[in-house]
Amino acid sequence: MKTILIVTVMVLFFVVPVFANNVNIWTAQDTIMQMTYIGLQTIDTGQTLWLAGKPKNSGYYELNPILGRHPSKVAVIGYMVGTSALDTFIAYKLPRQVNILGMMVPARTLFQSLSIGLEAGTDIRNAALKIGVKF
Repeated sequence: MKTILIVTVMVLFFVVPVFANNVNIWTAQDTIMQMTYIGLQTIDTGQTLWLAGKPKNSGYYELNPILGRHPSKVAVIGYMVGTSALDTFIAYKLPRQVNILGMMVPARTLFQSLSIGLEAGTDIRNAALKIGVKF
C-alpha cells in the first residue's frame, strides 16, 4: 500500500508536470468538484466517528488498514483532515490537462472524479450497512 502511494505521488509530481499545459488555472468547476469531495469526506468522517464510538464487540469495525479496526476519535479526525488536505493539494498541483501521446487528458478532473467516486461509494456502502453519522 505504501509503495503504491509513493509511486503515485512520484508520478503526479515529477512525471505529469512535464506534459502539462495550463498548469496554474483553477476554475469554478474545480472548486465545486473539490467541495463535493470534501462534503462526501465529511459524511465519511461522521460515519467513522459513529463507528469509533461503538464497543469493540458490537460487530462493527473499520476496514481502512491505516486507521485499524477500532480507531480512536482523534485518529479518525486526524486522518480525515490529513487526507482531505492531501487530496486538495494534489488536485491543486495537477495540471488542468496533460498531453499523453498526442491526446489532451483532463488530469485534474479525472483525479477529482475518481476521489468523488471512491468517497461516494464508501458513504453509500456505509449507509447500506446502517452505519450512522455522528460528530
